[in-house]
Amino acid sequence: MTSIHAPSRRPVLLAPGQGEARWLGGHLLDWKLHGRDSAGQLAAVETVIPRGQEPPLHVHEHDDELFYVLEGTVTFICGDERSTGGPGSTAFLPRGVPHTLRVETETVRVLVVMAPCGPAPYFETLSVPATSRSLPDEPAHLDPAAVEAALAEVGVRVVGPPPGR
Repeated sequence: MTSIHAPSRRPVLLAPGQGEARWLGGHLLDWKLHGRDSAGQLAAVETVIPRGQEPPLHVHEHDDELFYVLEGTVTFICGDERSTGGPGSTAFLPRGVPHTLRVETETVRVLVVMAPCGPAPYFETLSVPATSRSLPDEPAHLDPAAVEAALAEVGVRVVGPPPGR
């Protein structure tokens, strides 16, 4: 991997099982491309999210997100629109529009691409290195105030709770 401090535009080629695995609350984050590897233009993370650990409704001021569903079923909520999909489904969630997702199966595994990659410091601040490429045995409690403060620092506003059932 490239240096954590110096932005670059070098190729990043990862084999299956490679990347930086971290736990954020009950999520597994498996970073495939950090913003520092693309001079801040792009980041990609494979994420496993268990049902009940969905993000709150939020708005990105600077970043667009693209989700590609690898496993499970998920409902994407973006503005007034909702769409449910399984493996192979894609959702583009543009900046400036409130969005979240709801996990419909026990877990969902998605590839998330962020452009540019402003929220990455949030994930690094509140996550911890994973000891395996699996969900944590016990989800870490994340203080909602700390989450909102960390998100605000990267231009993301929480505007509502996670989706209900």
